Amino acid sequence: PEPSQNGKLFSEHELTVLYSLCETILPKTDTPSAVEVGCHEFVPHQLQHCHSKQQQDDCVHIIKAVDMYANKEFGKTFPLLQPKQQQQLLINIESDGVSTDSEKGQFSFLKALIVFGYFTSEVGAAQALNYQAVPGGFTGSIPAN
Repeated sequence: PEPSQNGKLFSEHELTVLYSLCETILPKTDTPSAVEVGCHEFVPHQLQHCHSKQQQDDCVHIIKAVDMYANKEFGKTFPLLQPKQQQQLLINIESDGVSTDSEKGQFSFLKALIVFGYFTSEVGAAQALNYQAVPGGFTGSIPAN
């Protein structure tokens, strides 16, 4: 695929689909959602600066494919589906339901990138993972006797 408007990787509609994918893959629970920590902005940045052209093309393709499957199965674009429909469609893409083996791999890569973005964010590491730099806490200036 050719780069979208202004040299960006995704078109506005593809960014909307990505936004909905992030919200569906890691929704808000007792911790913020992937959208709330900015994964929908992290993914395009990470792809453009750290990944190959083939990986970029694969992500563009799977985002378009998810939207195509949504239209085919439900008659609506992916962002307009109900949350349960979005979840079911993604489950079908991961299983033997609707997608090719290549698309399963592309979706797995995109999902891993979203999860990576989430858990390397401050919120993801501190709240969801409850990361402690020093287990048990840090006590400084202890005598060495």
